[in-house]
This record gives sequence, C-alpha cells and structure tokens, in this order.
Amino acid sequence: MKPSGIIPSPRRGHSAVNFGNFIIIFGGVNENYLNDMFYFYPSKKVFKKIENVKGELPKLCNLKGVLGPDNTVYYFGGYNNKGL
Repeated sequence: MKPSGIIPSPRRGHSAVNFGNFIIIFGGVNENYLNDMFYFYPSKKVFKKIENVKGELPKLCNLKGVLGPDNTVYYFGGYNNKGL
C-alpha cells in the first residue's frame, strides 16, 4: 500500500516525533531548507500537511532535536545556511 494524502517532498535532516497513533514530521533540507510540518498516520499510511500551528514555526533548518512530552513539541538546535 502506497502512502496517500499530501506527501512531504524528499528531504534529509528532518525531525520526527511519535504521538501515539501519528508522527509529526518537521523541516529538513532538500535543495532548500524547509520548515513545513506534516502528520503521518502509519496504520493508514496517510500524510496530512499541518496548516494551522499554535505559535510560531521555527526558522528554516535541519538537524535539530525534538522532544514530545505532555503533547507538546519542542525544537532546539539545528543548522541552516546561516549556520544557526
């Protein structure tokens, strides 16, 4: 079964955190640095782009850490074309 929905572009250096029945995928880099965010539901093999985010998305970056306690995602560190 192939994944369906709005599938993220190919990338590396992205972050992913498991929240029970879905995974949140954020950022990474392909030809450009990214800061898009997706849900992935492994049991259904469905992707969904997250459009409405509470708060501000991190800057374009890859290789950052992710923690997911208490239904909150924290992003820290990372690298972009400015070294941040």
